[in-house]
Amino acid sequence: MVNLKALQTFVQVAQIGSYSLAAQQLHLSQPTVSVHIKALETDFQTKLLRFDGQRYRATADGAIVLSYAAKIFQLTDQLEQTFVRPVQATLKVAATSVLSLIAPQMYAAVHQTGAELYLNISNSTGALDSLAAGGVDCALAALNSDQVATYQTRYAVMPLATDAVYLVANRQNSLSQRTQVTPKDLQQQVFVMREAGSGTATLLTKFLRGQQIKAQSILRVPQHATVAQMIQNGMGIGLLSQYWLQSAADKLTILPVADFPVEREIYLLAPQATDQLRAFASLVTELLTAALKETEI
Repeated sequence: MVNLKALQTFVQVAQIGSYSLAAQQLHLSQPTVSVHIKALETDFQTKLLRFDGQRYRATADGAIVLSYAAKIFQLTDQLEQTFVRPVQATLKVAATSVLSLIAPQMYAAVHQTGAELYLNISNSTGALDSLAAGGVDCALAALNSDQVATYQTRYAVMPLATDAVYLVANRQNSLSQRTQVTPKDLQQQVFVMREAGSGTATLLTKFLRGQQIKAQSILRVPQHATVAQMIQNGMGIGLLSQYWLQSAADKLTILPVADFPVEREIYLLAPQATDQLRAFASLVTELLTAALKETEI
């Protein structure tokens, strides 16, 4: 059976005319090139190369072998193209759970480009940690101005959209009837809050401490959607992004609290701003804009 490696070596020597240059091109030692040529000549029982004083050239029999070699390698390429699937482009993204609202649309849109989206939903801190660890191509996170200044020294930071965070309650909650809700009114309320590391959890904790509000209890849950559902079911009051209000607008009331809503910016952060990531950032902005148009606040 013909050794394809040896055949490739022979083709390279015949084309270049030099054992040493062929060895460099193939990343082989020159003795290995000589062994390959000798093995082929032994198999075919004929001389395949001759030296004309300047370079090595294929003999008449060598020319026949070259013609077959071209066909063999062409068929090999066709065989690989038939069974070896091209590597699909992937986009690995870590995102704050606010973005889970548009996750289905993100998957569909990225798939249409021929790429595959891997989306890890956690919170802003978790998304940024994943980016720092090199586990994702980009992070989608809500940042304040100080954080933006810090991260711009390390990453390409692309603004996506402005979010507004509201303090909300179930419409059956007694506070929902108030024209103004004061810190005193919020004493001894049950609050539903995201886990540590979440942007909304940080905002609510800062508000409660700043206003010296003593909660009756705090229920911590891992997803924005769960917060919305628990508030909707009357299990407490809490903060919701404007993008999630539409999901339960008929059962939720925005509480008229002096310090709310709080606006924040959502950004895409990446080691570098590639064309793929710029296109993805535009897609996310478009989807968030569309989601906001459906939200009645």
